[in-house]
Amino acid sequence: MADAESLVDSVAVVAVNPADELLHPPVAPDDPTATEISFLGFNVPERDLNCAIHHWLHPVLGLVSGGVVLIRGEAENAAFADYIDYHAFMPMTRGDLDDVVYPSGVRVRVVEPLELVELSYAPRGGRLRFELVQEALMPAAGKPGGGRFTQAMGTRGELVLDGERIEIDGYFTRERRWSAVRPEDDRATAPLAWASAAFGPDLALHFSARDGECLEREKLSWGYVWRDGETRPLEAAWMRTSRGDDGAAPKGVEVKLLDAGGETYEMTGETRARVPLNVWPNVLDQMCLMRYQLNGRHCHGDFQDLQFNSFLRSTRH
Repeated sequence: MADAESLVDSVAVVAVNPADELLHPPVAPDDPTATEISFLGFNVPERDLNCAIHHWLHPVLGLVSGGVVLIRGEAENAAFADYIDYHAFMPMTRGDLDDVVYPSGVRVRVVEPLELVELSYAPRGGRLRFELVQEALMPAAGKPGGGRFTQAMGTRGELVLDGERIEIDGYFTRERRWSAVRPEDDRATAPLAWASAAFGPDLALHFSARDGECLEREKLSWGYVWRDGETRPLEAAWMRTSRGDDGAAPKGVEVKLLDAGGETYEMTGETRARVPLNVWPNVLDQMCLMRYQLNGRHCHGDFQDLQFNSFLRSTRH
């Protein structure tokens, strides 16, 4: 999930320890902003439906924030989502993250570390429930320096929304983060995008980047291409985000990526669903479901645009 990371020299992908599925000791034991993040979810492309399952743990405080946000089409803010059960303050759960029931009611069970995860959610009297499995399309990809991995997953299962049964059969890129502090201050920075596109078992992309005028390393935070059984780190990115009349809402994106082998990937995306979520009050996460196109292939995937007050304020002038 998008974060306020710096653009640093990290052109590599490292192996992930299966133990990284578990809870980690806070990197700063006395810092209340020490965090750990679990980001999962699914989409149903033929319905332009996207469901984010996000939990943001604060181990020093003994708290967890998060829950479930489901969207179809565009919502003005999170309160207008088709379904939202997202809480700011909940007690940390007992036990570890390989089999956890969050206070939100979401259960995450790691059946096989870095390979197979089961998700379920069935609040009593709720309008939404789901059961699904996520199976790895690729080895988990770790960012150099540790503290983060992402992984394209195949998703299969069923959801029931307002009594309607809907099959889940697609792809989603999950993320785990730990060993970091995440202060909630405003930052005078351009929006940072977190994007993922899984076209199938043979091709998936993930990158974090900012808009730029040319293909360059400085616009890329980190990313990779999973292609034909090989994970290739990205070296540079060019991205142009088109926005709505408010100057903020992403409507589409053009992307060019360069991998470490010298190959380029030119991709476009059209926003099919969107909800702006305040993961904390000083920042807005524009959570979008994009319909991506690359070399005649298409898929639905996440595009999150992390926007601080300094940027949003500038759109008002």
